[in-house]
Amino acid sequence: MKLDQEKYWIILVLIAVIAFWAGGRDFNFSTQEIPAVEVMGDNSINSKDFNIKDDEIIVHIGGEVNNPGVFSFSQGIRLIDAISVAGGETSKAALDQINLARIINDGEHIIIPSYLSSEAPADYSKLNTQIQSGGQVNINTAGIEELSSLAGIGRVRAEAIIEYRDNNNGFKNPEEIKNVAGIGVQTYNNIKDDIKI
Repeated sequence: MKLDQEKYWIILVLIAVIAFWAGGRDFNFSTQEIPAVEVMGDNSINSKDFNIKDDEIIVHIGGEVNNPGVFSFSQGIRLIDAISVAGGETSKAALDQINLARIINDGEHIIIPSYLSSEAPADYSKLNTQIQSGGQVNINTAGIEELSSLAGIGRVRAEAIIEYRDNNNGFKNPEEIKNVAGIGVQTYNNIKDDIKI
């Protein structure tokens, strides 16, 4: 009788251990990493932005694109490719007003303008720029309007500055602007206190 009770308890314990082990396997999902979900749309961010890699940039694209929002790209991406990732341009986009071939930088807020507007949008003068501090113009991010505001720099020279920085992955120092066609020592001396990188 005593032997039967011992067998009964051993079997009961074994059943309990097996049940506990089998039941625990069903809860393994709680230790798995939840994949990052990219949220698209106005004023959206990607949840993966909190784990930005060294070779990634984060850019806000708005205006006349089909899926405006904040996106993560590899460094060196061109504006035309970034627009494509944002769902492509809308039928109202005025792509001839922007440089589609330029390389975009981390932290930019890019607004794709509409051809329906007779003038550029209110913030179009700051297109592809970051907020400036101390009144200085960042020659690596400034748009045509902002560059044109510099002494001796008209629209033609502003376009030349943008073309140069796009072809050379930006300026390494402010003095490098003298390499741009039409900007000599005198022009540089006139603007050197008003520019930065």
